[in-house]
Amino acid sequence: MGDPLNGAGREPIPAPRYHGPIGRDVNRTVWKMAALLFGSGFAALVYETVWIRQFRLVFGASTAATAAVLAVYLGGLGIGSIYLGRFVDRHPNPLRLYSLLEAIVTVTAAVSPLLIAGIRKRFPPSFAQ
Repeated sequence: MGDPLNGAGREPIPAPRYHGPIGRDVNRTVWKMAALLFGSGFAALVYETVWIRQFRLVFGASTAATAAVLAVYLGGLGIGSIYLGRFVDRHPNPLRLYSLLEAIVTVTAAVSPLLIAGIRKRFPPSFAQ
């Protein structure tokens, strides 16, 4: 008697294997996309760490700084998903759109120290300890 999950004595079905140039190209593309996504996630963690440290200078307490950064970060992800989700699915070149969105994130991340400095000037000094 065979494995009960596999059926009555049947051999397991092997996973399809890709041979030839199409399989290699797909594999390379997947690895390139994985590297891009890894780099993007790593940069996002670096941005988040820097923003938390900058907001500690504004709020004085790390709990409030962390809460502010996470609220803005996750809020931005949610708003982007709501407004861009359907558009991305229908876009003819999603990789080009992704690179455009990453460029926008890069510009806003580069401008954020100036915005945080402006907040520090206008924020009541009684909260910063």
